[in-house]
Amino acid sequence: MTGCESDNNAVTDITAEKNVTSQETTAAEENITEEVTTVKEAQSAAEQTSDGTENEAATAAAGEEDSKLKKFGSFKSVTVDGKTVDDSIFADSDITMLNIWATYCGPCIDEMPDLAEINKEYSDKGVKVVGIVSDVYEGDDVKGAQDVISSTGADYTHILVSDDLYNGYLSDVEYVPTTVFVDKDGNIIDGPYVGSMSKEDWETTINNLLDK
Repeated sequence: MTGCESDNNAVTDITAEKNVTSQETTAAEENITEEVTTVKEAQSAAEQTSDGTENEAATAAAGEEDSKLKKFGSFKSVTVDGKTVDDSIFADSDITMLNIWATYCGPCIDEMPDLAEINKEYSDKGVKVVGIVSDVYEGDDVKGAQDVISSTGADYTHILVSDDLYNGYLSDVEYVPTTVFVDKDGNIIDGPYVGSMSKEDWETTINNLLDK
């Protein structure tokens, strides 16, 4: 992958008494056996309880992790064409490939023709590509971004940075391109992938997600 830096880890010891009669010795041995058996049973019960508790805890942790399934976050912004857009853009596709790029980033621009092809070829499989232009804000001159989009044939939706995006997911993005895959509810289901990839690698990634 290649990319550009963005502007923005009880068992109790038991001892038999010495010098006892054979009867006392036998009795002591029986007592020891009973006590050891009791201890083993107690240990076994404790281990079972512990395992059950650990399993419950692991299940709860997994459920909690799923419940946090990293939402991309709600936002409102505009596209490079001036159309109003928000996070409901995810709802009409099973998977949205969100590609965060910049107009100064060579690797970003180099992979955009491939992303345009992916957007077309996978549209009937419930997959779409959406770009976020990380260095162009609402109200900025969008000509530079439009020129890149036109020259690469990347005719999918491209969103400008708004306060919502800047203070949300983009605040953690250090390099471009960065790509994440989002489901129709806005949950991040894969990524982030930092750096550009070949069309074949992206297709493998997408096909794996579709198989799931």
